[in-house]
Amino acid sequence: DVLRTLAFASELQARERKLAREQKERQEKARNKLDSMRKAQEAAQARRAAEEEVQRAKRLAEAAQEEEKRLQWEADVAANRGVVYSEKLAVENLPADVAEAKGIRRSKDKILLPPSAKFELLRHGVDRLGSLLFEITAEDGSRTHAGLLDFTAPHGKVCLPQDVMRCLAGKTDTEYGGMVQVRYARLQGGEYAKLQPMEKAFQQVDDIKAGLESALLTRCTLTEGDVVSVSDGESLHELRVLELKPTSAVSIVETDLEVDIAPSLETEEEVQRLEEARKARKEQIKREIEEEELRIAQEKIAEDLLMKEEASKQKEREERWDRLSRTLPSEPSPGPDVTTVLIRASDGTRRERRFSRSDRISQLFQFVDAGPCGGAEPGAYNLVMLYPRRVFTLSDDGDTTLNEAGITGRQESLLIEISKDHQ
Repeated sequence: DVLRTLAFASELQARERKLAREQKERQEKARNKLDSMRKAQEAAQARRAAEEEVQRAKRLAEAAQEEEKRLQWEADVAANRGVVYSEKLAVENLPADVAEAKGIRRSKDKILLPPSAKFELLRHGVDRLGSLLFEITAEDGSRTHAGLLDFTAPHGKVCLPQDVMRCLAGKTDTEYGGMVQVRYARLQGGEYAKLQPMEKAFQQVDDIKAGLESALLTRCTLTEGDVVSVSDGESLHELRVLELKPTSAVSIVETDLEVDIAPSLETEEEVQRLEEARKARKEQIKREIEEEELRIAQEKIAEDLLMKEEASKQKEREERWDRLSRTLPSEPSPGPDVTTVLIRASDGTRRERRFSRSDRISQLFQFVDAGPCGGAEPGAYNLVMLYPRRVFTLSDDGDTTLNEAGITGRQESLLIEISKDHQ
């Protein structure tokens, strides 16, 4: 019975653990599901918010465009005395012989518009169609102005001569595609123009004035940024319009236009290159000066350190000299057993002292170490007798007396010789 009770209790505990584990797993799954639903809801809200922001930005952009159009329309109404014409048209090339066939001299910037433009302009009460001027704006924002040749362009298109295309996009080819915005514009008469040749060669043209007059008589408008072609009889020279007065775009029909010629673009580029080279050279000189000043400063610091080190070493030497001098025995008076020893260094330093012949060689070394003697450091030199040559070392001969060493003359001379280990 006891065994059955224990087995039952064990089985009951196992079932309880299993139940608790399954309950925990269900709770974990429920939490994961709630988290997934929450994240999905947050993602959906974020997507809706992003879409709403995109739509709001789109509405704002459309409103800004509408406002810009309204302001442009009001500006056109004010500037053009109530006449408003603006249309987006595809570009086609206008051959030069079309204007020449009509005998029109100012043909370089005359364009063809579609018949629909004529009816629109007539609806606004425009009567002198032949003298109309238009602003032409490319998709990249570049613009120029032109006069009207006639209304024979295909529907939805504008025919531009090569000079107008070049003013718009800086291209000389006739295969110019894309769309342009054409707007009716009333331009004031030009009073002043500054032109810049592309090349220096233009300044060598004999009769610049005649060439400019001939070129300007082939146009009816000028816009800042336009390119004007001037012939000297042999070649064409291109000039860019830098500045106009009284406005940035003017009519040059029946006007007294004052023209200034600026230095050529090529000259400006050369001047710029020279200026850049001058600045580079100036910077190089500045760097060299800074490097030289740094080198001098470093040398000064190194020199100061060396002087400090030398001063410290000199102080140590003087302290050592003073200490060793006090340990030397008293100098003996002249007598029969006394030798005057002259010690010379390679730099010419000479030191002299009397020694008793019973004194040891070590005392000679002590005397050298106790004062300036050619920079010889203790333990780094030997003493040499020349005749007969004999080398004395502190380690081998320190205990030898002067008498034993043969230093027995009334006066003897020794040389300081730096040992090979310290050379």
